[in-house]
Amino acid sequence: MQVNPDGRLIRKLKEPLQISLLGKEELATDTFVYRFELPDIQKTLGHSTCQYLEFEAEILNRETKQKEKFMRYYHPMSKVIDAGYVDLLIKIYLRNFKHPTGGLFSQYIDQMTEGSTLKITGIGGDIEYLGHSNFLIRNKETQQMEKKRFKNVGMIAGGSGITPMFQYDIILDEDLTEYEKIGKLYYFPIVQAPDENWQLGSGKITSGMIESFMPPKSNNYQQSLNLLSRQR
Repeated sequence: MQVNPDGRLIRKLKEPLQISLLGKEELATDTFVYRFELPDIQKTLGHSTCQYLEFEAEILNRETKQKEKFMRYYHPMSKVIDAGYVDLLIKIYLRNFKHPTGGLFSQYIDQMTEGSTLKITGIGGDIEYLGHSNFLIRNKETQQMEKKRFKNVGMIAGGSGITPMFQYDIILDEDLTEYEKIGKLYYFPIVQAPDENWQLGSGKITSGMIESFMPPKSNNYQQSLNLLSRQR
């Protein structure tokens, strides 16, 4: 494992993994699920739940008119046990007056055609879920992953930071509602600009909401773990 200049803990692959686009599914006007085929359709990626992947592509710089190497990080939406493919839930950030270039990498992926390829160069993350309430969590001082067990886990996910939690957003509302019905989680969606028919949370997340819905603090640190993931 190595720590990138931006502080990310990354395990570089010995050889980049070249994946090819199989197709995409539209979930919202600017949000899609892209399915990529792995080189070996019998194998999985080998990452753990909550880990992200490091992607590399050569993208044309509109100012210099030269292709440059860009790196981006995405959490797969597909399960770690899925073999032969990987699904990425990506929001496309288009150019606008505030952001003249938009999201170069997301636009690049959106313009890919079936059969086009992308490289996976590493696997990383500060947290890995091992199952049965067990986690590996990065110690920021030693940079080592330490095993911990928690009884309750709370998750706040917003924007494009949704995928590490369960690769979910309001667009996957039905899936989360089903999990809630069988007692696996308590799910409370919040939208910033709801219409008149919206009955649940609205606006921005407040300290009162966190106190009401998230697992409480405990003297025993292994009782509760609260996670925050958001757009970076």
